[in-house]
Amino acid sequence: MALRSDSGWRAQLVPSYPDLFHPAGDPLAAEGWPAVDDGWRELLERACARIRAAVRDDGGSFRATQIKEKYGSLRFYWSGRLSPEARTRVEEAIDLAEARTATTCEVCGEARHRKLRPRSAVSCRIQPRAAARCARCLRSNGGVLPLIF
Repeated sequence: MALRSDSGWRAQLVPSYPDLFHPAGDPLAAEGWPAVDDGWRELLERACARIRAAVRDDGGSFRATQIKEKYGSLRFYWSGRLSPEARTRVEEAIDLAEARTATTCEVCGEARHRKLRPRSAVSCRIQPRAAARCARCLRSNGGVLPLIF
């Protein structure tokens, strides 16, 4: 997972959606910086496009406050004022992205099988983020994940 100094897709996504990420103008300072790996890029880009459409159609306000991996899937937190219809569309876009990440490797974007276990057991002995990795990505690093800061 790239840090905020990353000049990759995250640094392009944030200024592409200044209506979703605040403050606008400085991607590295934006609240809601996507703290996820490259495999979820496309899912997050689609979610942002759907969210933008809902907010623009409504004329309300939206602010991404945190985007991260937790228990093997995406978490997208936000605040704002929207009509009930727009809120439903935004929540549907987020729910869809979160559901898809449960079966998509956070590293490479390939399909992975999620084992349904109690929340406390959805992690490996090395690091909880292993729940978001496919078997190939885990094996490619000897089953050990890099520390994420």
